[in-house]
Amino acid sequence: DKELFEIGYSIQENREAHRTGPTAIRSAANGSRYRMRGLVCSSTQEFLRGIGYICNGASTYPITSGGGAAVMHGSAEGARSSWWVIDADRDPVTGRFELITDLPMAPTPPVDAGIWRFCQ
Repeated sequence: DKELFEIGYSIQENREAHRTGPTAIRSAANGSRYRMRGLVCSSTQEFLRGIGYICNGASTYPITSGGGAAVMHGSAEGARSSWWVIDADRDPVTGRFELITDLPMAPTPPVDAGIWRFCQ
């Protein structure tokens, strides 16, 4: 029984390509963040394995809600619509992903960029 921690990370979709609407360009931009996820995930898993820790999360389906996890580990704030989360550095068109590891990590406080208060 080991204590587990979550590593949350985000990969932003190309904004200009996303704004093209329902086109092949937008579809390619959306797919690119998932291809990048595969590289980030496998590289992180191999690094952690190399230093003696486990790391899970490289599957088609997420371990947790990426947006909910982003709020819980302090990298994003809930938006007025429960479908999106927003962080101070990126727009909501961002893939949020997570990995589970037994590498001990310090907790992070929630972010407060004023987005929720603005939406009230």
